[in-house]
Amino acid sequence: MVDGTLLITSLIPEDSGNYTCLPSNGLLNPPSASANLTVMHAALALPMPRRTYLPAGMEGVYPGWTLTPGGSLLMTTVNDDAAGVYTCTPYNSYGSAGPSGPTDVILQDPPSFSVAPEEQYRREAGGTLLVPCQGNKDPTMKVTWSKVDSARRTSYSVEPNGSLLLRPLAKDHQGAWECSVANRVASVKAGTRVFVLGE
Repeated sequence: MVDGTLLITSLIPEDSGNYTCLPSNGLLNPPSASANLTVMHAALALPMPRRTYLPAGMEGVYPGWTLTPGGSLLMTTVNDDAAGVYTCTPYNSYGSAGPSGPTDVILQDPPSFSVAPEEQYRREAGGTLLVPCQGNKDPTMKVTWSKVDSARRTSYSVEPNGSLLLRPLAKDHQGAWECSVANRVASVKAGTRVFVLGE
C-alpha cells in the first residue's frame, strides 16, 4: 500500500513465512523490521499413492491396525481384509479441508524361488558356468545377480530366465555370488560360491 503496509488478501497456507520491511530514502543504511506469519488453516490431506502393494499370506486382523501420531495407518500384519480403497480425512481445531484422494491397497504374494542356485560350483577355467535362479510365476518379478565383496568389476550376464552366465570362466569369477528375486512388496536372496579350477 502507499503507506508501506503489506496487505495479503485471500491467505493460503503457502503464505506462511518470514517477512521483512526495508524502508529507504536512498541515504545511509535503512532500518529493517521482520515478522513471522503463520497461516492457520483446516487440516489438509497429503497426496497418497494411487496404488499400494502389501505382502499377502500373513495372518492379521483389524485389532493389529493402529493410527500413528503422524496420521498414518500402520498395519503390522495383513490378510484379505486389508485389500480395498482407502482415503484419509484429517482434522484439526479449524476443521478439515476434506479427504485425500483414494489409494487402492492390493495384496500380492512376496517373491519366492522356484529354482535356487546350489551351495557351490566347481568348474575349470575357460569353460562355461550357468547358475540357475528363478522366481515364482509373477510378471512383475525381477531377478538380479551380484558378486559379493567384489573389489573390481567382473564381467557376467543374466539370461532371460534369471540364470547367471559366466563365459569364459576366469579367476575373477571365483567367490561368493548372490541372486535377488524381487517384486513390488519384497525381495528374497540366495547365495552360492564359485570355485574356478586350473589357470
